[in-house]
Order: sequence, then structure tokens, then C-alpha cells
Amino acid sequence: MARPLSGGSGPGGRAGAAKVRLISPEVREERRSIQLVGEIRAFDSVAVSPEVAGKVEAVHVEVGDRVRSGQPLAEIDRSTYKIYLDQSEAQLLAASADLELAAKELERKRDLLSDNTIAQATFDQAKAANDLAKAQVQAAEAARSLAQRNWERSVVRAPASGAITRRSVVAGQWTDVGQSLFELAVGEKFKVGRAVPAAWAAQLSGLEGFDFIVAASAIARHATLYSIDPVVNESSRSFEVVGVPTTRTAPSGPACSPTSPCRRRAASAACGYRCRRSRPRTCRR
Repeated sequence: MARPLSGGSGPGGRAGAAKVRLISPEVREERRSIQLVGEIRAFDSVAVSPEVAGKVEAVHVEVGDRVRSGQPLAEIDRSTYKIYLDQSEAQLLAASADLELAAKELERKRDLLSDNTIAQATFDQAKAANDLAKAQVQAAEAARSLAQRNWERSVVRAPASGAITRRSVVAGQWTDVGQSLFELAVGEKFKVGRAVPAAWAAQLSGLEGFDFIVAASAIARHATLYSIDPVVNESSRSFEVVGVPTTRTAPSGPACSPTSPCRRRAASAACGYRCRRSRPRTCRR
């Protein structure tokens, strides 16, 4: 509706007419945005730990390096484990020589026993010595196998192909068995996570996805909800929300708020952003 308004003076003493368009207020859905700084993580990752203890002699990779399965990542006290291996091999040679002598002595005693020139007890002693020599050889072989395995495991290798996302070891430090030295991202799939203040929990009702922007590219993308940590971190009073990026690019403009719709009366037909109610929700001007 247009209605003339009086104001000012015009020709003939009549006030100049101005047209004003009146718009009736109406109720609209408007979603608030929550902007947070998050981080991109590997969807699948492996903590790489040594299987032997010792001093780290060398580290061969840095964060961001791509590695193949079996590639050396670090070396642990190789010289010491080589000494253990050489020692075990020497002990095996000595045990094998003792067994050879014991076997020959047993055969000689068996011939003498058949001629009735020695007592049965003497033969039994030779047999027992031969059995003992066999057992010592078996123990030496097991020790050598263990030393060989430790020698091989003194090189920490990548359990799978991927990229190094964390390195917590330097040359010269001591490491124990099971201590995490590297984190390896496996595969090309990744996820996006962020700690959300506990006070905002109610605003995430109905969340099925969100948009995110990688700072290096400034391209908005969409992620579907993967998980919401039900436990609040007591120190930070926050919980984590994790999403898995989709293949499509998110629409331009601010990300949609994952909260329930809020209603307000707008004084103009064109105010703010509108969010489609279809899921996942996206924003457009």
C-alpha cells in the first residue's frame, strides 16, 4: 500500500508527496551460526611403537613424510643388539660341537656295551650326556632366534603405507617397549573434529552435519556427523564433535547453525540468511 505523506512546501502551497512502501511483519525461521576453530585428523591412524628397548640411534622421517609399508622409521641401539646376535651364534656353535662329541662318545659306549666291556651304568651316563647336549643345542638355537628377532626389530618400520602425523622421538633418547614414537595416518580418508563448549550442547539438537573451511584453501566443504562425545571434559568443560567430509563442496556463505530454528519478527522482507529445512541444512542469502 502506498500512502502520501505531507512534508515541506511545494508549488501552490501544497506539500510535496512521498511514496512509502509498507511491509507487514512476518515470522521466519532463522538459524544462528556457531563458528569454531577445529582440526583435520586422519580417519584411521596407527601408533608406531618399538618392540625392543634402548637408545635411539637414528630417526629417518619427519612429520608430513609419506612412507611405504616396511620402510625404516628409526633405529634403536643396533650395535648392542648385533653383539647379542653374535654372542648367541657363538653359543650355538659351541653347543653344536659339544653335541657332536657327545654323540660320538655315545656310539663308542654302545659298541663297548655290546662287547660287555663296560657296565650298563656307564652307557647310561653317556646317553644322558648326549641328551643334555641336544637340549643345550635347542636352547642355543632358541636364543639365537630371539637375538635375530631383536636385531631385526631394532629397526622400527612402518606397519602400513601412509603419512607421518606425529613424531615424538629424537636421536639419543631412551625408549621402552610399547612407547609411542610416531603416529601414522593410514589411507586417504580424514575427519574434522572440534571441542564444543558444554554450554552449547542444547544448540546441537538435531545436528546431522556442518560446513567447514580449510584455511589453506578457503573453500567451504560439508561434513556429515560422525560422532558426538557424550562425556564432557571436566578441565575444559567441552565435548568433541566429529564429522566426516563429503565429496561435495558446501555452498558459499556462512555455515548453517546446527541448532533448532529460532523465530523472530523481521521488519523487512530481506533480512539475514535463510536456511533450507531439508537435511543436511545449508545457508543461502
